[in-house]
Amino acid sequence: MTNFQIKLLAMLFMVLDHVGYILFPEIEWFRIVGRLSFPLFAFLLTLGYEYTKDFKKYITKILIFAIIIQIPFYLVTKITMLNIFFTLFLGLVILYIEDKEKNIRGKLLIVFLFVLGQLINVDYGAYGLIQIYLLRKFRNNKKLLFFSYLVINVVAYLYIWETQMYTMLTLPIIWAYNGKVGYKSKFTKEFFYYFYPSHIAIIFLIQQIFKF
Repeated sequence: MTNFQIKLLAMLFMVLDHVGYILFPEIEWFRIVGRLSFPLFAFLLTLGYEYTKDFKKYITKILIFAIIIQIPFYLVTKITMLNIFFTLFLGLVILYIEDKEKNIRGKLLIVFLFVLGQLINVDYGAYGLIQIYLLRKFRNNKKLLFFSYLVINVVAYLYIWETQMYTMLTLPIIWAYNGKVGYKSKFTKEFFYYFYPSHIAIIFLIQQIFKF
C-alpha cells in the first residue's frame, strides 16, 4: 500500500469514529472501526518526520493547526482534552529527541513527554505518544513491533479502553506499506489539515439539523 492509500483509510476510519461518537454513540461498531484511525495517522507521522525537508516548518504547521482547531473541537465534541494535533506535535518532538539525544538524558526527556502528554490530557495521552514512538522504533522489526504493540494495547484494554485491542488490526496495513508515496499533488499534501476540522463541522451541522 502507498502512503496515499493508507492516509485515505485513516481518514475513513476517523470519520466513522466521529460519526459514532457524535451521532450514534449507542452503536459500538463505529467506535471499534474508529480505533484503526489513530495508529495509521501515527505511522504516517513517522513517515512525514523521516521524509520532510524542513522539520521546523512541518512541526510548526502542526502546532498552529492544533491551536486553531482547539476551541471549535471543544464546542463540537464537548471533549475536555487537547485535540489530536497536539498529540502529533508532541510525537514529533519525541521523534526528534530520539534522533538527536542518544543518551540517558534523551531517554528521560522522552519519558517526561509521555507523562506530560498524559497530564495535559492530549488526545490518547501517553498511550498515543508511546504508539508513535514504537511505530518509528520498530517499524522494520515486525516481531518487536507486534509484541510491544500487544503489550501497550493489553494495558490499554485492562485500564483504559476495552476497544483499543482492535488497533492491533492496523499492523497488517502498516506492514503492507510499500515505501511509495502514491498519488501526490499540492492539494492532497495539504488536504488532511483542512479535512479534519471540516468533517467535524459537517457532522456537527448534521447533528444540529436532524437533532441527533
